[in-house]
Amino acid sequence: MKRMFKSCVALMNKLTNYPTFGSENSNEVDMLVSMLLVISPLLQHYKGFVVNAGILALVLCLPYVCLKLLFRLHILPWKNVLIVLPLVLFQIFRVFAHGTTLLELAHGVVLSAYFIVIALGGINMKYVARSAYLVAITAGIGIILQSICYYLFHFHLQLVVTDLLLEESNAWVKLVQTGIIGVNGKAGAFYRPSAFFLEPSHMFLYFFPNLFLLLLTSDTNWMKRISATILSIGLILSTSGMGIAVVVAAWLLHLGFGKGKENLLRFKHLFSKQNILRCIAFVIVFSLIALALPFLRYSIMRVFMGSQAVNAIIAEEKAEKAAEVAEYFLTEQENVDPENISEEQKLALEEALKNAEEAAQAAEEAKSVAEETTGSTAISGRTERAISLILNRMSGKQYLVGVADSADVNFNLPGSFSTMYRYGIIGFVLSCAFYIACAIFGKGAYRWMAIIIMAVSFFSAHTHGTFYMIFYVLMLMDGVIPQLVTNRGNTQSEN
Repeated sequence: MKRMFKSCVALMNKLTNYPTFGSENSNEVDMLVSMLLVISPLLQHYKGFVVNAGILALVLCLPYVCLKLLFRLHILPWKNVLIVLPLVLFQIFRVFAHGTTLLELAHGVVLSAYFIVIALGGINMKYVARSAYLVAITAGIGIILQSICYYLFHFHLQLVVTDLLLEESNAWVKLVQTGIIGVNGKAGAFYRPSAFFLEPSHMFLYFFPNLFLLLLTSDTNWMKRISATILSIGLILSTSGMGIAVVVAAWLLHLGFGKGKENLLRFKHLFSKQNILRCIAFVIVFSLIALALPFLRYSIMRVFMGSQAVNAIIAEEKAEKAAEVAEYFLTEQENVDPENISEEQKLALEEALKNAEEAAQAAEEAKSVAEETTGSTAISGRTERAISLILNRMSGKQYLVGVADSADVNFNLPGSFSTMYRYGIIGFVLSCAFYIACAIFGKGAYRWMAIIIMAVSFFSAHTHGTFYMIFYVLMLMDGVIPQLVTNRGNTQSEN
């Protein structure tokens, strides 16, 4: 097992050239801790001992990383804690703002401890980046295999062990078993594979930091581009609207702002003739692929037009095809002479009439679906109710401190709106301050990663959740801390 892991590390050394923050933690247990933390967003949906497997992993790893830091107290970079201080203050605020329970207090302590441990270098960031890459690339290959099985061999390759899922994760069982039936229990318009993630949106939240690290960090090489291509294909095949948008954005940034092997992202590079031609070529090729692949075309349309509007378009197309089939069979019936008809022709005629009736019925059903369509988009559908909730249910002091941690909401609030509603402006500012700092002080992939996380938090309910928050802090810190150290060193030398 140890030899296999080291072989994977040797391969990924060629793919990643990231800073080595936390490199003192380099034994096999540190490798295991990094892997457990990286897969905790997946483990949160599975059964564990007393608590879910994700919480169990966090609890088991915390004593080890804390004890290692205790032996280095006198040399720890305590100034680094300043960058995660807003997240720690947010945990303190959310625990005490509206009263607390022992479980909520423990949750806040564990999260705060992890933020501080990460800032102090208690976790090897290179192991984190490589483990995340390994998970993402495996999932990308898994989605490609699922798509091959579905489109070529007409069966769904299930990669999730549903028997081990928590009861509250049962809503996704039909989706992971079929790739078609959504959480609402209805069949979707097209196939939506997500490898061993429960749904494409979960996979997107995990993929995009890895995609940025492959495309927007320095020392670009062909292996990085191949890996980025696999992740991009995986996101596109998953039909995640946000995923497809980020794929296009990441490649345009790579092609438009990068320069040469060093891949130094500069705005001035966008105006070079070579980069302009590369961006135009990418847009043309992507557009042609979208026109050739209906599921990709519909996925893009869903972002701007909404799921129901796209379903209506698909329904109308099915109605037209069904009408053509019905017309064909009726024409066949007219061409048959009833006086000179054989037994075989009679059976064929009966089958034709049956098919004509089914086709006509399908056409009517498709038209009725189209008539019932409303026009909310994928973005407005996630935000309109959240904005309405904040405006209609909050007032006065609640805008400052929020309503309550246990506020009753009967739909999934996006992360930023949920924080605003439950903890007010104070909670919202504290939860975003870390990402804003990363966007300011980080460079290249890390800056864009922070920007995307903040943007997605207005549409996704998971960005402010326990496991993805830890995951994003882990992925971002490796690019921000070395940059802060460099800036401090430059300032001191100037003085």
